[in-house]
Amino acid sequence: RELLAQRLEPSPAAMLKARQRLRPGTRRVLVIDDRVPLPWLGQGYPRAASLVAAIVAGGDFVTHYPLQFPSELPGDVARALPETVEVMLEKGLPALGDFLAARRGFYDAVIVSRPHNMEVLRSVLKQRGPLLQGARIVYDAEALFSLRDIAKAAIEGPGMPLAEQERRIAAEVALARGADGV
Repeated sequence: RELLAQRLEPSPAAMLKARQRLRPGTRRVLVIDDRVPLPWLGQGYPRAASLVAAIVAGGDFVTHYPLQFPSELPGDVARALPETVEVMLEKGLPALGDFLAARRGFYDAVIVSRPHNMEVLRSVLKQRGPLLQGARIVYDAEALFSLRDIAKAAIEGPGMPLAEQERRIAAEVALARGADGV
């Protein structure tokens, strides 16, 4: 009786949470990034893989949602991430809204890496409503990408007009508004 009292009621609505046996206090974290962070690819992926591993090592449950490149070899995923990480392969951009709707209220935190992924998430939330109620949103912005674009334009010549530089920086900084952490 005591054991059953700790379990969720049997219902389709509780199925997602009921199929997991997480310790009390375990947080559910959704990580949205371009792809599964295969450390051997470089370009920030070793840092992203370490971030996921640290969250898991801290005792939390992680779902990784590769948004831009949703296909990976299962062996590569197994080498890159802890085995307890749920990886949502083969979904990508087209399925994000439905995925978030199906898991409404499931996540305690959502970490979104890279500006274009935050733009996608904001667009989905604007279209579909409050799918992440109760979840803390963390914008993982390792750098201002617009500064890279501005520097590249300067190197390739003739450079970017100052007004365009300011517009791009302001637009990227605005992505952090409303996030609970950056």
